[in-house]
Amino acid sequence: MEEKSTEITARRFLSRGIVKDTDEKALAAACEQYVQKVTHRSLKKALPICHRFAAHAQKHGGRLLLQTAYRALAQVTHMSGAHAPALAAYREARQLTVGQPLVRARIDRA
Repeated sequence: MEEKSTEITARRFLSRGIVKDTDEKALAAACEQYVQKVTHRSLKKALPICHRFAAHAQKHGGRLLLQTAYRALAQVTHMSGAHAPALAAYREARQLTVGQPLVRARIDRA
């Protein structure tokens, strides 16, 4: 039940950009998990979801959500073979980690 409600929350945020009463950390984790699930099925379907994730996170989310969105976008873009845009997304994620060496290290190992 918990997993299903988490996925519903992620899908709502990724489609509409707004989710009320959800912790940023939990929302970031839920969205990242959903993106990974879709990626396992189809890179073609995951790529637009990642673009929406980044757009919604930039508009409505906090720093952690935006870092997670850019990291997910970079990973999926890289896997789809578009290396230059993937590098740009990784750089965006890294810029958001100034003063956070552990978070930056996580992005470097993506």
